Amino acid sequence: MIPIKKLYQTPLRAMDINLSTITGNINTLSAMFAQGGVGDPREDPSAPNEAIRDISEYVAIVHGDLGTYEKVDTAMRHRKQERTPYNRLQHVVMVPALFHLKMAAADAIWCILIMPNDARVDHAGFMKIIGQLRPDDSLRLVSNAKFRERHDLIRHVLILLLLDAWQVEVHKRLGFATLDEWAASKPGLEEVEDVAQAVIQEYVEGEGADVWADQEKSAGQRDKVKENTSRVLNYLLLYEELSYAMNAGDIGRVETVLAPWVRIFRAVGKHKYATHMLRFVHALHLVHLPGLR
Repeated sequence: MIPIKKLYQTPLRAMDINLSTITGNINTLSAMFAQGGVGDPREDPSAPNEAIRDISEYVAIVHGDLGTYEKVDTAMRHRKQERTPYNRLQHVVMVPALFHLKMAAADAIWCILIMPNDARVDHAGFMKIIGQLRPDDSLRLVSNAKFRERHDLIRHVLILLLLDAWQVEVHKRLGFATLDEWAASKPGLEEVEDVAQAVIQEYVEGEGADVWADQEKSAGQRDKVKENTSRVLNYLLLYEELSYAMNAGDIGRVETVLAPWVRIFRAVGKHKYATHMLRFVHALHLVHLPGLR
């Protein structure tokens, strides 16, 4: 358990610095450290500044979007020849901003379920459901949806598909025509958990699903709607798990769900995100000391 400790915050003044360059990011870090009163008091050996708190035994965790991550990382590599650890930015530890990771995840889902022409053929697919939910905006949402709109639509479609799966499973197992009828019967916790397990195992593509075996079946044996829906549910649940873990502060779960997202990022061409996520996890477990994990 992490012990409770009082933290102190130092508000920083506005800085007119161009963050689109490597130099701008270096200047921003230097200005932030200077305003915080930390740095290298012996940067000038002939005139040590005792008013500056020595940061050489500490690290500064810096997080930002992918552009910031790349620029600070480049700055650290370019400064390897500097004389002091402070000037080498040796104290800087870059951490990817999770909000930007979630934005990239939403964009990846759009690349998989919206942008391909084949994704619009399935009458029970993601795009068709969006057309039913937002009939007046469906064309705009395909090409120019903002992150908040994507986030909301992903959650709404997920809820609809899960409710449909629950209704089918409840009718098959217990004979109730609707979920309202089942709820009125006041089912016990064990019964609800049994149905939930069945929904995950039967209607969501995941561990144990033999995708290749399904594709080798004849057209008359395959249920393509169920195959596509189970795959869509898999992607949407991965997004929901990432979003929930971030909102709940469950860092362990965020780390666990990074592995499938790295593969998804590579599949949709977001190679930079995939690479930096892998580098972050590698540094977390194999580079940083246990106290920093």
